[in-house]
Amino acid sequence: MTSDLTPVTPKSLPTALIIRVLAFNLPLVLGLFSLKVLPEVFQPFVAGLMMMILPGLAWSDMRGRDFVALLFRVVIISILASAAVWLLLMPLPGPTSRIAFVVGLAVIVNAGLWFGTKRQWFDLTEIVKPLPAVLLAVAALFYLQSFLGATKFVPQLEDQDMELQATAYGMINDGTPNMVTNRGTRFYLAHPLMLHFWIGEGALFEDQIDGFKYYYDASVAAKDPGFDRKAAWDQSFVQFNTTPLLLATRTPNIFLSFLIIFPLGFLVHRLSGSLIAAAGAGVFYATFPEIYVRSSYGGYMAISNFWLVCSAYFYLRAAGLFTHGASLTDPVDSDRRRGFWASFMSSISDQKGALLPMAVPVHVGLRFLMDGGLKDLFVGGIKGAWQKVMARTDVLAGLGICFGFLAGWMAFIAYGFTVDPHEFYEEHIYDHLIGRLKAAEDQVVSDWVYPSAGELWMQFITHYGWLTMIAFGLALIYGGRRIRQGVGFLVLWFAIGAIGFSLVDWRQTKHFAHFVPALVMLTAVYWASLKGRWQQAFSAFMVVTILWNFYRVILTMQNFTYISPLPIW
Repeated sequence: MTSDLTPVTPKSLPTALIIRVLAFNLPLVLGLFSLKVLPEVFQPFVAGLMMMILPGLAWSDMRGRDFVALLFRVVIISILASAAVWLLLMPLPGPTSRIAFVVGLAVIVNAGLWFGTKRQWFDLTEIVKPLPAVLLAVAALFYLQSFLGATKFVPQLEDQDMELQATAYGMINDGTPNMVTNRGTRFYLAHPLMLHFWIGEGALFEDQIDGFKYYYDASVAAKDPGFDRKAAWDQSFVQFNTTPLLLATRTPNIFLSFLIIFPLGFLVHRLSGSLIAAAGAGVFYATFPEIYVRSSYGGYMAISNFWLVCSAYFYLRAAGLFTHGASLTDPVDSDRRRGFWASFMSSISDQKGALLPMAVPVHVGLRFLMDGGLKDLFVGGIKGAWQKVMARTDVLAGLGICFGFLAGWMAFIAYGFTVDPHEFYEEHIYDHLIGRLKAAEDQVVSDWVYPSAGELWMQFITHYGWLTMIAFGLALIYGGRRIRQGVGFLVLWFAIGAIGFSLVDWRQTKHFAHFVPALVMLTAVYWASLKGRWQQAFSAFMVVTILWNFYRVILTMQNFTYISPLPIW
């Protein structure tokens, strides 16, 4: 198969380079003039390409790459490229320039194109296969649904959109999360800030960043000990409701709703070998009313779930637990490193990423016991036991996940104490870590009263649907009987989240959304495992379930109060 991106002969190098330069630079040219020149539906997509795809794709060797490994590499390099440009512009006087930022990205992109073309990096062998094409169609539909929700149907939400957008100006201009919070702090340090930076970067490209400056100004003014922070927050809240700037706030999540379909679908395919199951998992995930809303607003679910699925993919691949898929040239230790960095990114995006570093040791430990690992473990002494344990691929893969998350959290702690030690302790460590170890029913914030564990589960069942619960239940039975395998890890991902968010966390269904990908993928693999009439019957059941869920998405579009999580969205 030939393509303008496939390896080229020396004679065709100039032509191939010209084609790539034109294709890669069109979004950047649009960024120079502000993405507002585009129809709204294309703005988040082009901004997402600039933030998460183009720089990394220009600098990635595509030859023999696993698709998810390639996508992950592309996103990571793109983040590093944006960070490099941002740091270079930081010492310059005045606000960060959109034009200078785009020019900086253009230099990086075009250098990569020239370098990669000479080395024949641009091989689409893994990209033009049927599975990526089918997932692309599903991802495009999910993107459109999320865009419609973000711009037409999901109203502005204080605890989501306001807190995410408020820090954008400070992050992109000073590298600090300036906002006067309703907790009385002048910095927002409750959660890690990767998504906050992306919102600032996207708003810069869309020429909306100055619309968030009032939060920054209030934070700077709050240095004065006599400043009324409560009045400032109230004024910011009024301004937010007057000019919510929702598209700029929700741009990263709209694009992430597009991206997550690929690792989710590929993970299902690697465990089942079924293209239909892979595509079906994407459709199933996209048609839950809660997932629709939480992929549309400015919250942490979209970014957290993307990194969680990537982390799970690399853990299972490095541990040798995938049962399908062509073997590629990537060595196993590359997957361990990717698992480390996926978990690292999860940690600097939201603390809910701790789900996988908690589930992985349990899975590794159960596999060790089921393999008879304790038998003769200490023959040869402690050194011999250490060597036996460290010879296991699942142990090494799991260490990457656990240490990656820990490294990310340490990086955020170092950053937080650099910005403001007192406020970081109050915001992140006390309010959002120690506070969450208290009984949820005793937690009251303003007039918010969190539900009991039973009430929380009834919300989850009602919001995701009774038919869905039947499918999830059957899949959990299937996976539970295969706990040693890859599907067993998905069961543990769910179990750790279900127990943790029921007993420890402030009880909200938005936290349950972080184990929904595991249940969705497990259900798809279970479907693929069935044969004959059993599969036909379950197929019919799943079609009805998905159609019913999508109908409820439409009802939620028509009436946002159709789904009403407690205490808030």
